[in-house]
Amino acid sequence: MSAFDRAIQLAKGQLPAAFTVGGGLPYSDGEAPRAIVPESDEGLLADRVVAIETINPTGTEDIEDFEDAVKEIGFEAIAFYISFHRPTPQGQWGIFYFDHRVRQFAEVVRREFQLKPDEAARQAFNIVRAHERFHFRFDVSALYHELILKKPLYNEYFASVYRTVYCTAECFEEALANRACLELPLIPRPRKSAWYIETRQSAMKPFLEKLFARLPPGYKDYGRPLNELCSGLEGNFLRRNRRHDCRSHRQAGLRA
Repeated sequence: MSAFDRAIQLAKGQLPAAFTVGGGLPYSDGEAPRAIVPESDEGLLADRVVAIETINPTGTEDIEDFEDAVKEIGFEAIAFYISFHRPTPQGQWGIFYFDHRVRQFAEVVRREFQLKPDEAARQAFNIVRAHERFHFRFDVSALYHELILKKPLYNEYFASVYRTVYCTAECFEEALANRACLELPLIPRPRKSAWYIETRQSAMKPFLEKLFARLPPGYKDYGRPLNELCSGLEGNFLRRNRRHDCRSHRQAGLRA
């Protein structure tokens, strides 16, 4: 058991109401996904065991299918995060990747930057991971606030707010997750000149901005002022809890 897993167990002991069991892993193209299959090119790859060579693009990936998928549901078409607040019935949580989608994205990156397949795969994977890791960091921050306030917050936010605002301009969590991708460095080929690296690096942000512009609302709103996005996410996170407190105070006044 890792140090973080032990911390989760301690948190469960302090505030068991903050944790529940969520649903199972989603299905992909009618097939049951597999969470840890680094040697396979099917299903899902878990963050801790992903093997970059399994997602190298071959040049034959269906880019149109990829573009249609991300246009409809954003990064969730490529990967998704399962919170430790609500793991699967099997106890699984973390970042999971649809490897065929990562290969498709890697092909988009390869064509854009003229990278070798393994370089494109690593770059695509790092972009997606940066997005999904924001969700993890938010998950950890939520637990911190729960332990300080001594009340469950995250699962109520996820069920009553996030699912309601998903793919709308009010989904500040996805906007901030996209923003987390923008400063990623381009992985250059070894022994390339500083001019080559700088030229390619300068193209990374416009490439991501062009990609984000095709995503649903929320995802495409990453460019709003940072303080507006952060305060919006804070408001979303605390919204249901504040309403509950208001109702409690009103009910207490009536009883008095």
